[in-house]
Amino acid sequence: MIDRGLIRYALGSKYWGKVIVTKAVKWLFQLSLKSFQMGIVQGLVDVDNKASQRILEKAGFEKEGTIWKCLILNGKITNVFVFSLLITNLL
Repeated sequence: MIDRGLIRYALGSKYWGKVIVTKAVKWLFQLSLKSFQMGIVQGLVDVDNKASQRILEKAGFEKEGTIWKCLILNGKITNVFVFSLLITNLL
């Protein structure tokens, strides 16, 4: 059994607002639950990316904390929020 999975994604701006990532996150969650029997799935999101934070929250993820200076985005070092979904809470 794989204990933990991590969701990361990037999407070009011309595809924003088209529900692509929301559907992909939900599909990946179902795959991790059925195929890999993971206990927890996590997502890392830039602290300024409110849309991605909402996507994970809508999928049932909860914000757990912050990882400081974790990501280089557009040449700038930035922080990320860690969102987690405990599979056992859903069963």
